Amino acid sequence: MGGYIGSPSYLLLPLSGGLDHLTVAAGESFDLDFVLSSEDGASHVSAIFQAYFDRPGLEYLSYSWASPFPTGVSYDSSFPVLSTLPATIDVDTLAGLRYEPNYADVELANATGGPDFTVGTLVTLTLHVPEDYPYHGAMIIASMPDSFVDGGGEEVPTLGGTFELTITPEPATLAMLLAGTVYLVHRRKR
Repeated sequence: MGGYIGSPSYLLLPLSGGLDHLTVAAGESFDLDFVLSSEDGASHVSAIFQAYFDRPGLEYLSYSWASPFPTGVSYDSSFPVLSTLPATIDVDTLAGLRYEPNYADVELANATGGPDFTVGTLVTLTLHVPEDYPYHGAMIIASMPDSFVDGGGEEVPTLGGTFELTITPEPATLAMLLAGTVYLVHRRKR
């Protein structure tokens, strides 16, 4: 992980629809943007960071880098690679000496091959909650910056952020639970 002293030049936030939280039902898909902001006009030509999920099991359907970063070709070294998606995010998605063990995570890594990127949506992930997803309630997704490098080869100090995803049962299951609750309440009143 990149280290630095002083204030960061970048803040990398996971957001959906501009918000740091979202509620989805099992069986639904959503987009998660990783958005860079800077108060000092930072720019970079390469980016490496991980997205950590505090629970395994989401389906990683696709990703798309913002221009001037290429998606799925040349400098795109993201893992899992685009051609292997969809994939289930679990503790084995990223494994090896370079990665923390027992984390459900993915790596986003790319270089522009030319012009600088400044601020805005860096990359968008499309994720899906399986219908039989066993963990309902809040899940935290964190951005963990590794290396952001400017055109002169200098590290750009970057801090990460968190996103809260609330997962509810899929609508048919929720309807059955509500019907069962109404039946039990009605039965007790007799």
